[in-house]
Formats: sequence, structure tokens, C-alpha cells
Amino acid sequence: MNNSLKFVKLLLGFLFLTLTANSLPTGNHDKRSPEISGPQVVRVPLSLVTNPREQLECLPSQMTLYKFSKRRRAKCNDHSPAGYYLRRRPESKQWVIYLPGGWYCADATSCENRGFQDPQLVSSYTWDQCKERSGIMSDSKDYNPYLFDANMVYVPYCSSDMWTGRAPRHNFGNASYAFMGSVILEDVFRHLITHRGMKDASGIILAGSSAGGTGVFMNIDRIQSLITDLGVKVRIRGIADSAWYLLRPEMEQQVQCKGVNCPQVANLGKGVTVWQANIPARCHQSYTTVTSSHAQATPLDESWKCFFGYVIYPYVTAPVFVAQWMFDSFQIQADDADFLGRSRESRFYLGYIRNLSIKIRTQLEQVDGVFSPSCIDHAVLERREWTSILVSDINLSSAFNCWEKSLQEAESHNKTSSNDIMSFNEQAQSETGSFEVIEQAASNSTWTSYWYHDDYIETEGSTTCIYRAIDTSCIPQWNRSCQRLFLHSNEDIFDFLGVDIDSLVGRNGFESRSEFYKAYCGG
Repeated sequence: MNNSLKFVKLLLGFLFLTLTANSLPTGNHDKRSPEISGPQVVRVPLSLVTNPREQLECLPSQMTLYKFSKRRRAKCNDHSPAGYYLRRRPESKQWVIYLPGGWYCADATSCENRGFQDPQLVSSYTWDQCKERSGIMSDSKDYNPYLFDANMVYVPYCSSDMWTGRAPRHNFGNASYAFMGSVILEDVFRHLITHRGMKDASGIILAGSSAGGTGVFMNIDRIQSLITDLGVKVRIRGIADSAWYLLRPEMEQQVQCKGVNCPQVANLGKGVTVWQANIPARCHQSYTTVTSSHAQATPLDESWKCFFGYVIYPYVTAPVFVAQWMFDSFQIQADDADFLGRSRESRFYLGYIRNLSIKIRTQLEQVDGVFSPSCIDHAVLERREWTSILVSDINLSSAFNCWEKSLQEAESHNKTSSNDIMSFNEQAQSETGSFEVIEQAASNSTWTSYWYHDDYIETEGSTTCIYRAIDTSCIPQWNRSCQRLFLHSNEDIFDFLGVDIDSLVGRNGFESRSEFYKAYCGG
């Protein structure tokens, strides 16, 4: 009985001290912290805060969390210190840095909802000490055949700014948020180079999915210049997964919305200002114009368009491989065509399906390394399926590896000096990129570019390497390696949509669905 009473008293005392500490402004132990005064800093609920003194020894397959000092600039939305997870392999000089996705927020309502629905996207207090990921971060040769033994870095997304923010404090009423995604990424690379051995790297890959893929496009040239200044003499590669969104005319009108019931895409326009977004200079300048009316100059800022992969890609000089689903589920939702969320009786227009696939393939013509299966899906780099989804017999892992080798071959021929890479400070002030675009391998090389159809295509020679694998089918899920949707086993996608394909086949004189599909996509 006495022991129980003592335990209750200790527990009550601990809760009192914790609640008291939690009510103090962030930075109360550091008088130099700018977070002492001003609006109250956003904090996650106490029940979601983990014990910062709890240290676990991670398994060899896991990554260990390293948080920055509270005095560093790298902060999450709630001003808690950002950080990264690392699985160090001292014997390897290859590095993979991965940026996860998670959408964004740019106003009081969306940011507040984000904090309640998924606290780890706004705060580091909820992060686990150890983390294990699959896909491109797996240490299994079966699921990650080319990069399984590389040094793996996972940078949690807690800035809600598409990895572009430079705003140490933005106030929504009485709530204060930090949007520091661009700064977080800089500090991660600085710390890896000065404290974790990246300075001796022979290869660095900056990878990301969804918002993280956008982060790759928006930051890779600047990071290349930064690591060059810090003495790392390698050319960084990028792989952007599920970040190739298409901009429709309706979206342009939605972004201009100023009311309280605006669609979520409108926050992208707000975000450029709220986040103090670090948009690559050339793209920003191309989409920022000045119109004159009655001797009054009015700036027209459309730099938010740079967040769309096909818009920013021509302005990126570092090599970036693009992994993009032909029918990205986020794209379908943004187009208000989420037929999977509607009733079975709903009719999905055949024209939308066909036009989306045509537009995606057309925009991907500018990309030298690409993997695009005709699946309805979103984000794959963190999943085992990155080696099982196929375009013909090629998976994403092998296509990316082939592309990397083609770049290495081209570089060995060009012998470009590291002195040709612009410094970090020069790049920040320049209108041009940090180095020239690397040319594809010569035409007589074994690195070959193919546009694949759904049927198996046999290549000539066992050494042929494919780094452009694009489904030509305009039918969602026609690729049999796609992940199954929640359909009955005897249905294809058109059966699910309520479209009578057999009737269309007969009326148009085709002998089979396969013939109809090919004519439909080709016509």
C-alpha cells in the first residue's frame, strides 16, 4: 500500500514538472533564442512527446536518429530541432539521401490540421530513435540490388514547405511556425560532410518522393554547389519520384483564390510568400514578370509554377532521373477525377484517361532518364515494389542504375573538372546553373534509350542497358505488374468504371479487347 502511494506521488510530481516545463516558451534555456518573445510557439500535445533521454541501440538494418542542436537554424514547424536518420557503412563511399513527402501547408487552418492529424510532419518530438525503410533504402540485396550497401540517410519531413522554406518564424494569429525545409537540407549536408565522412564520397544520390521529389528538383543544383565548396569532388545525382504533376488551366485560376473556401492548390501560391520559398533563380525569374498600367508597375509572380516537375526540369542542370506513374493518384485527385472514390455506377470519361497518358508521355520526352508504368499509384521509392513494378522486363532500380552508368561513361569521356562547378555563393547569385547538362552517351554506346510497349521487347545483345522505360498503353492498370486495386478478380479497370468495353469492341469491328486497347491508345 505504501509502495503504491509513493508511486502515485512520484507520478503526479513528474506530470506536474513536465506540464510546467511544457508551458514555458521554446528556447527558455537559451537567452539568445529568438523564440522567447512574440506569439506562442506551436507545440504538439504532451501525450505525443517522446522521452528525449531515451536512447536505443538500433539494429544493423536500421537507421539511427541524430537531431541538431536547438541553436541550429534547422527547425521543424513547431521550432523543435530537425535532424536525420543515418545507417553508416564505413566501407562504402556511396551515399543516398532520401527526402520523404507529405504534402504541405501555408495557412492557419491547413497547418493546424496537419499538426493534429500527423504530428511527426510538424515536430521532431514524435520521432522514433530508430527507423527502417525498404525500397531504395533497404539493406537487402534482393530488394535493393545496386545500393543495398550504401550509406543511407533519411531526412524526416517536418517543415511542410516542399523542402523550400527559409522562414524562421511566420505567425498565424497567436501561433508561430518555422518553414525551414531548404535550410534543413543544407544543414544535413554540412553535418554529413564535416562529421559523418561524406567528404570522401565517390557518389551521392539525392532521392525523394512526392513533395520530396519536388524537393530534389528545387534543391539539387544548390546542394551541388554547397558540397563543392565543402571539398566534395563528386557530381550529385537526383531521382524524383511522383513529382511530375501536370498543371491544368483550372488550377491557375484556383491558385489565385483569396477567399476562405479556396481549394488546397491555392495554398501553393500562398506558400511562396509564407515559406520565403527558395526557388531556383532562373525558373523564378522566368515566371516573375512586371506589367505596366498607367505608369504603375505591377509585379506578376507566377513562380509557384516552378513547383511542377515538368516546369522546373528544364532549369535544373544537375542530372535528375524521373520516376512517374502514368496515372498518378494525386494527379487524378487534383483533377477532380478520383473515380476510385466514387460509386460503382459513376462513369469515368475515356477521354480523360487517354489525354492524361498522352500529356504525361509528351512532357516526359524532355527527360533523358525515366521510368513510367501505366499504373494508378503514388510514390514507390520507399517500397519493395520499386524492383517488382515493370515496364516490359525493366524495373525502376535497374533503369536508374543503367542511367547512372551512362552518366559515368559520359563523364569519363568529357573529363569535366570540379573547378567548372560554381561555388555555393556564386550559384546563389547567378541566373545560370552550376554546371552544364551532361550529354547522353554516344550513339554507338551500349546504353540504349527505348520507349517500351506493354509486350515484351527483346533487346539486341546481353549488354544493352535501358534507362528510358515508358509504357505506351493509355489504359490504367493494363501493366500486369501494377499493384492490384480493390477490384474483383474478374474485372479490368473499365469493368470497374462501368464502361461496356465488349460492346465497344463489337461495334467497332475489333476481334478482342487487346486490339481495341492498342487502337484506342494509338489513335
